[in-house]
Amino acid sequence: MEGTTIGRQNTGERSQTEDELVPEFTAHFTATKGMALVWCSGQNIDRLVTIFKAARKAHRQFIVDLYTAYILDATGNEKIRAALQSNMRVFLPAYQKYRIKKLQRYDISERYKLLRIYPEKLATEADSSVMLFRPSMCDELEATSATRTMNGGKLKPIPER
Repeated sequence: MEGTTIGRQNTGERSQTEDELVPEFTAHFTATKGMALVWCSGQNIDRLVTIFKAARKAHRQFIVDLYTAYILDATGNEKIRAALQSNMRVFLPAYQKYRIKKLQRYDISERYKLLRIYPEKLATEADSSVMLFRPSMCDELEATSATRTMNGGKLKPIPER
């Protein structure tokens, strides 16, 4: 189930389609200095495709975490698999590294070895990137020089309610 309409009031207005969102995302990515950060579910394939299309139109690569790359690959969709190889990079956050080591599933990280982007490269590639972001990445990204490039300062997670 896709959840972007949960909690909306029934106003009678129709929701935008993913195709209608592409130009909006593209405009945001084009206007953003440094790295554009997007927070959405790694399982929302339609939204990820929308972000990918917008990133490509804004002449930016799309950086996803290992889990998301694995989900996209698992769709079996050849267009998505080709996109993974063409203009996507894979970032392996510390918590995912921990899981790979704990489960000894090095085969998963090895699959994306050629697509990997490492923390020390995030700052130099920020202006040409859109990154799928999770609040759990804040501390890790703050430890790199990428946060200064991304938003001019510290990343602040959204407080829990």
